[in-house]
Amino acid sequence: MGCLPAINETERVYRNELEVIFRRRRIENHALSGVGILKARLFTASFMAGAYIFGGYARGEEDAFEMVQFCSGCAMEPFSNPSYRPSVSREEAISFTSNFMNKILKLIEQELTTGPSTLGVQTDAFRHLVDLYHDCLAETVGSKGYRQRFRDDFSIFAEQLVWSNLRLCTETIDALK
Repeated sequence: MGCLPAINETERVYRNELEVIFRRRRIENHALSGVGILKARLFTASFMAGAYIFGGYARGEEDAFEMVQFCSGCAMEPFSNPSYRPSVSREEAISFTSNFMNKILKLIEQELTTGPSTLGVQTDAFRHLVDLYHDCLAETVGSKGYRQRFRDDFSIFAEQLVWSNLRLCTETIDALK
C-alpha cells in the first residue's frame, strides 16, 4: 500500500472509531481538532517513512530527511484544501510535525530492533507508541474530555492501530527487498 492510501485509511478508521465511541457514550455535537486528526495521519506517515529508512533504502541522512518530508507532506495534503474540516493552519502544523514524527521514528527503530512485541509481551517502545496514539486521540476530542473511560474505550483500538502500522512497516520493508 502506498503512503497516501495508508494515511487516508488511517484517518477513515480513526474517524469511524471516534463516531462509534461518541454514539456509545451518547455524546452529541462533538467538535474534532484538526491537530489531532493531523497527528493521527502523521502517525501512519512515520511508519511509512520508517519502512524506507530502517529497511536500509535511505542512502544517508539527506535521503532519510527527504522521505520524512514526503510522508509528512502526504499527511498534510487534505489540509491544503480550504473546505477540509477540521482544519489546521500550515504554521501550526509545521510547529509540531518534525518533533512528533521523530519521536515515533525513534520508537519504531527501537521496536524493530528489540521487538517484535507479541500479544503477551509488549516492548517499552510498543507501549510508548500506544501512548503517543492516545495523545492523538486526546488532542482530537479535547484533553478535558479524554478521561480514563475514553482511554479504556480506545485502548484496544490504539493497540490495533500500532500493530497494523508495524505490520505495514515490516511488509513494506520486505516488499522493497
